[in-house]
Amino acid sequence: MLIDKVNKVLSDFIKARLSPQFSITSIKKDGNNWTATADVFEDSSFIQSVGLKTNAKDKNMYAFQLDDSLELTGFEKINS
Repeated sequence: MLIDKVNKVLSDFIKARLSPQFSITSIKKDGNNWTATADVFEDSSFIQSVGLKTNAKDKNMYAFQLDDSLELTGFEKINS
């Protein structure tokens, strides 16, 4: 299934660049391209800024765009 390939591309990218803890929440075909969103659990920026050592995580939502060759063409954090 093609959607399984999209899921793998996204999973590999998120693990390598953002965090090993995530959940892909949507994948949609949009014309010839694909769009997706994921909840990514990242180290808390506030906790890091005050220098505390905890396992606190922030849940951030990201949006991703892939072309018809399943090449990731863009991503952005969509919450702050």
